[in-house]
Amino acid sequence: MNLNTSKGELLNLLSKKKIVFKVPQLNFYTYQDWSVNKQSIISEIKKKYKNKLVALRSSACDEDKLINSNAGKYKSFLNVNSASNKIKKKKGYYTFPSAPGIASIDVSEEYYNSLKKANYVFFDSGFFVLLLRIFKNVKVSKFSGYKFLFLFFDFLKLNRNKSVFCIDPNSNYSKSNKKFLKKLGLKKIYSYVAPKYNPKNLSDQKLIKQINKTKPDFVLTNIGGGIQEILAYELNKKLKRKTTILCTGAAISFFTGDQAPINSIIDKFYLGWLLRLFFNPFIFAKRYFYALKLIPMVLFNTIKTINE
Repeated sequence: MNLNTSKGELLNLLSKKKIVFKVPQLNFYTYQDWSVNKQSIISEIKKKYKNKLVALRSSACDEDKLINSNAGKYKSFLNVNSASNKIKKKKGYYTFPSAPGIASIDVSEEYYNSLKKANYVFFDSGFFVLLLRIFKNVKVSKFSGYKFLFLFFDFLKLNRNKSVFCIDPNSNYSKSNKKFLKKLGLKKIYSYVAPKYNPKNLSDQKLIKQINKTKPDFVLTNIGGGIQEILAYELNKKLKRKTTILCTGAAISFFTGDQAPINSIIDKFYLGWLLRLFFNPFIFAKRYFYALKLIPMVLFNTIKTINE
């Protein structure tokens, strides 16, 4: 065997042999391949793995030698969504309405309209997803703000030239968020501490001027649900340059440590609400009690499904 074989070449060779262990699907490329055909390589990966999570590993000839080893010298990225680069092509605003937020659509016309006008609305609420299944036999999959950010942050690790503008509830959260994004390798991070907004007459010219000036690739609205969606709607209308606005609210705090330590297992089994309630019962008990309005709303209203 050639001792100058790279990890990728060796795994590719083993995958064609009858061996007792399994070699997963793989693609490997040289630095020259990537430099010349970056977009075609990305397209090939997206087509082959179709939204699956993939691992990006180094494959250099000098990693494992008979005399010396460079194991750990090169960076690896795990659980990267193979279609995650699609996000940079999608402008507009993404919303992840919570159960208390959805329960308020009959009393807040502004919030209701902001969801209707959103470019993307995700099923963030496990409670709402369960009610649809129980009462209407409508089966939809939950896709939480936490899960979205998990994939989004992986995307940022691979695209460190991107710029992010954070709209934060206070200066402490602003510092935590900026510190976290710096750890991802980002250089262009902008922060803005939001004032107390009136949802009936929401306007913030100072914020609009700052976003127009900095021209970020992404805007993260890290403020409360019910307000951030209305703000995103206004920004989407009034900004000179279209950008991607992510209404993920306090979900970034799960990563910074400012809120309950939710992980992928807790999120998968719809237990995020319980952990948040345990860590901050005075705030979330009232919110989740209000969310019980969803039971009669789902039970006594007609649910229209659209297949596209």
